[in-house]
Amino acid sequence: MIYYRKTLFGRGPKLTAVQDHLLESVIHYYESLREVGTYQDSAESAAKMAIIIWDHVSEWWGCDDVQRDREVFCERYSRSNSTPIYTLSELLKKASTTL
Repeated sequence: MIYYRKTLFGRGPKLTAVQDHLLESVIHYYESLREVGTYQDSAESAAKMAIIIWDHVSEWWGCDDVQRDREVFCERYSRSNSTPIYTLSELLKKASTTL
């Protein structure tokens, strides 16, 4: 699933087919992505979706539902951080005080 998370994280339009077993705890996130068309569970369904959006990719990708679900997923599974060293340092400090 790392490939899918990295793919979805970027800002450009994405359709990704992933054949993998999903943990029960993440299924609702993928169902939301499936509803807006960004997640497909087979190459065939990804191809069908590509045909559907072919003439209006930018409109589809820019739609509020697609962006909302993408942002929710990315916040949970591929969060970006503008200060990663500081954040890591703070996490390590917190962890060391609990030892």
